[in-house]
Amino acid sequence: MDNLYFVKDKDSVRFLVNSQAIGIGESEAIVACKELNADLLLMDDKLARNVAKQYLKDMHLMGTIGILFFARQLRLIKSVEENLNELLKNKFRISPKLYKKILELEKNLLRRHNFHSILL
Repeated sequence: MDNLYFVKDKDSVRFLVNSQAIGIGESEAIVACKELNADLLLMDDKLARNVAKQYLKDMHLMGTIGILFFARQLRLIKSVEENLNELLKNKFRISPKLYKKILELEKNLLRRHNFHSILL
């Protein structure tokens, strides 16, 4: 259990849960990031991300979609779309509008990447 971190500021966790209507897990993640001076918070819940932006002014936030694009950029995965579809099969939820936007973004990034490859 050496790698586990337990939040020290339980009052802030309770405050976020009670005043912001976010879950205890999200609240603890936000408070832990502040306590640890972390550079990045991984979180998907939209309301919790908005709370984190207010509570952690200079914190970088990233969700699952951002991780997929980052992995694609590093060539760790071949396709954002393929991996996103696997997530959707396993109860990951996004709106159809966001899904379409993600596919368009990937297509545009691939177009730009191929164009830069030709120039090099």
